[in-house]
Amino acid sequence: MLRHTIDLAPFSNFEPVLYFPRWLQHQALYIAASVAGRHFDAVDVPSYVPVGSILHCAFRLFGVTADRIAIALLGWLSVGIGNAYEAEQLEPTIAALKSLEDAGLKAADIVYTISDLHRQENEPRYERRIQVIDMHEVLDPPVQPAVHAALPDRPDLWFIGRLNRNKGPDLFVDIVARLPRHLYGACFVSGPDGEVLASKWSDQVMRRARLLGVDLKYEGALDDEALAVRTFSGGSIVIIPSRADSFNYVALEAISRATPIMLSEAAGAAEFLRARYPDLPIMTMRPDDIDGAAKTLTCFLQDYKENALAFQCAIQSLPWPKPNSNFLLRLYERASPMPHEPTLPAPLVRPHPTPIMPTPYRNWDGDDPLLTIIVPTYRRPEWLISCLASLAAARPRRTTVLVVDDGSPPEMGVPSIVAAYAPLAEVISIANGG
Repeated sequence: MLRHTIDLAPFSNFEPVLYFPRWLQHQALYIAASVAGRHFDAVDVPSYVPVGSILHCAFRLFGVTADRIAIALLGWLSVGIGNAYEAEQLEPTIAALKSLEDAGLKAADIVYTISDLHRQENEPRYERRIQVIDMHEVLDPPVQPAVHAALPDRPDLWFIGRLNRNKGPDLFVDIVARLPRHLYGACFVSGPDGEVLASKWSDQVMRRARLLGVDLKYEGALDDEALAVRTFSGGSIVIIPSRADSFNYVALEAISRATPIMLSEAAGAAEFLRARYPDLPIMTMRPDDIDGAAKTLTCFLQDYKENALAFQCAIQSLPWPKPNSNFLLRLYERASPMPHEPTLPAPLVRPHPTPIMPTPYRNWDGDDPLLTIIVPTYRRPEWLISCLASLAAARPRRTTVLVVDDGSPPEMGVPSIVAAYAPLAEVISIANGG
């Protein structure tokens, strides 16, 4: 639904620690604008994009209606950023995100997640029962893999996933640093890179590896075909040391290819596999017990071939129900709309109390404007968004809005902001006059 997008740069340059919550408010307006006047049986909002409460208000601005709003608990931004490198410098952002997340939960008609563990962790935040989707309904059964009889003497060790600290690539390095070097081959990290406070995640991980004397190779974000050949074709162990994880699909991908894993108990997949497949020999670990994780992995490596073959044989007899394509429909039908007054975190304005027509930006009388509203702006994109949204909500008749941009840098994105409110608004850019 995001027909209009804007880079994070305007907000990161303007206010480094609070740009992301305000960017989310911006996106909620654009989502609503892109579907103006439409009705939806259900709107499903992933928890890592916490705009549920803002959408209630944005929809009213643009004449959008929905029977129910669902929140899919697939991981919280506040938790991910709270576990980030240099997290102590991001406390204002974390607090703002928690506020958005809690408001979204209050505005939801139904909340669901993909693991029992994640439901238990989030029950204190939601006043009604959180529904749990059985992952059997979502995932295809594992392909019955061939047993890799010709295993190497020493397996390679892999971390696969985003390199942000929440996924635990630094813990992967800490575990490997405690292993006897003669028990494993090479050591690889693969996954999307990013940065926080101008420092790349991969640089943080590689620095830690050098500090601990681990010969680590970062392979970039390998595609599925490359992972199948290099990681899941026998001779590897995948370590998944997440600090927090609603599920973790890498675990099931590795299992489906008969690749042994060590899985964090903080990942929802650990409880899922333990409850439904108690005989599957999976190594587990706690993110706060790296020594224990290293001992467990050392024992596995000391008899690697025997343990790996036992794991492969267990996968051969793994029962797995067929997926159900209608599981979400049944979930939505169970939702009973919940009375609530949507709240709108600052700085976004509250909607106009009168009903909003489906196309709030048109010239209502079809005649030339009688009134021109001049809005000066300079380096304040988030307040410009709020101002234009408020003016649009008032359904102005025979009115045009002229935004005079006093030399804001291009990365502020003023023209793209104003363009979203055409034809009500237009922009004139001038050199900064001080």
